[in-house]
Amino acid sequence: MAEGLTIGQAASFAGVTIKTVRHYHRLGLLAEPERDGSGYRRYRSGELYRLVQVRTLAAAGVPLAEIGDLLDTDPTTFAATLEDVHRRLTERIDDLVARRDRLHRLDHGDRALLPDRACAVLDRL
Repeated sequence: MAEGLTIGQAASFAGVTIKTVRHYHRLGLLAEPERDGSGYRRYRSGELYRLVQVRTLAAAGVPLAEIGDLLDTDPTTFAATLEDVHRRLTERIDDLVARRDRLHRLDHGDRALLPDRACAVLDRL
């Protein structure tokens, strides 16, 4: 059995499509692994780890154009950037939770969501 995973197996392992793996190759985010005697790319642990890193950062909202430099930077800068991504995700989650809560209140007739003028009009009706 050949050592390493085929591109399809690697894509499945990382939770992406083969097309996405090839896109990462074109962007230089993931080096193309060596091919075996049959001409198949064989992804080993290093390539698989990098593929998962790229996918995770992209899913967290880091632009693909920034991921390569980020992964190749020093550990201190990498950690600081991850903290910033974490902060932005937390802010986004908080905003989405607040929106969901407002929708819930609206669904249950909470008049506090209405402008004062609208409440006055409703009171007169």
